Amino acid sequence: MIRRLYQRAPFSFLWISLLILTALLSGLLATKRPWYCNIQGRVYFPAFSALTQGKFVRFKEPALDSIELAGAWRTYPFDHYLYAPVPFEATESVVQKSSTTKPQPPGTLPQGSDGLFRHYLGTDGKGRDVTAGLLSGARVAVIVGFGAMCIASLIGLSIGAISGFFGNRSLRLRRGLLWSLLLLGLPGLLYCSIILPQVFPQNTDFSFYFLWSLALLGFASGVGLILNKLPFFNKFSSIPVDFITLRAMELFGALPPVILVLAAAKLPGVSQSNTVLIFLIALLSWTGTTRIVRGEMLRVREMDYITAARGLGFSAWRILFKHALPNCLRPALVAFAMGVGGSILLEAVLRFLGFGAAESVSWGSMLSEAQGANLTCWWLILPAGFITGFTVLALYQLGEALLSE
Repeated sequence: MIRRLYQRAPFSFLWISLLILTALLSGLLATKRPWYCNIQGRVYFPAFSALTQGKFVRFKEPALDSIELAGAWRTYPFDHYLYAPVPFEATESVVQKSSTTKPQPPGTLPQGSDGLFRHYLGTDGKGRDVTAGLLSGARVAVIVGFGAMCIASLIGLSIGAISGFFGNRSLRLRRGLLWSLLLLGLPGLLYCSIILPQVFPQNTDFSFYFLWSLALLGFASGVGLILNKLPFFNKFSSIPVDFITLRAMELFGALPPVILVLAAAKLPGVSQSNTVLIFLIALLSWTGTTRIVRGEMLRVREMDYITAARGLGFSAWRILFKHALPNCLRPALVAFAMGVGGSILLEAVLRFLGFGAAESVSWGSMLSEAQGANLTCWWLILPAGFITGFTVLALYQLGEALLSE
């Protein structure tokens, strides 16, 4: 499939492959620490040592720790050294922060530096290197775009497959379990997502609310299993899962994603981090995959091999996951490729409007910084805008190539 994808859309395939590779290596391609340095005959690799550490880097060597604390990586007289292609970090300001800081054009050298530390695409209004920001934006785009669509695809595949396969009458549950999930499980989920963040506004750990949701769902399931022992609750009831799915898709499709995410950012306990952004985009992007998988499942469930599997006495869930769902994966891949492009574009729009982690630089935040600059500062607008648009178009073209296979 990869070979055919390359043959049908070679430039898009190479661009996305380069984007993913750049995102993986962005911490090494843009760093203020040298890849290799020699101090009094001793060899160090500071950039590689700092790659696995957090915001506060600490080395086990006193010489490197003193250079790190002084911020003198580009001025220290090493015996030998080898720097990254971009010897700056995305959040690093190479000039003194002041209200008079102006964007510097491409090719500018920091004061007191040699030609090795040149700003290839200039700096922004905060003195940050534009090239380093583009590399950081590639990492954010890959993490947010692919992470959000992985979650959205799992949700869409599950809901779309169940909705299309079972319809409105085939999925049946015992009354005890069904009523307990509706009366206890659903209110528990609403409590964990709406009320609990207001009770603990200082807690921004997403796993805390997730574990509470699992605990309440487990409690509701346990109560339902107990109620199933009673004669009235032991009978089966049909669930109109297809009707519920269609109404849910209409509801989420009518919600404006940008306004909804910005409104969710104001809720207590919601932090403006990339993790929260991934989950918010995923919750707004599952409908596309669900619609495609449901439509394909309506066709697949009437095929002869599905009828034969039912005649052999296989369970409905085995037929669904082993025989029907694998034949719906190709349309889901098309929705995934196009959904990644939409997620990257939505992330750029949200960061342009001010939502997101302040400690990270993305293409949208770079475009937002360019608002207050003079229109002659083309290096603040064209690189980030061109890369964002070309990446989205490349992902859409890959989706069309998958569709035509």
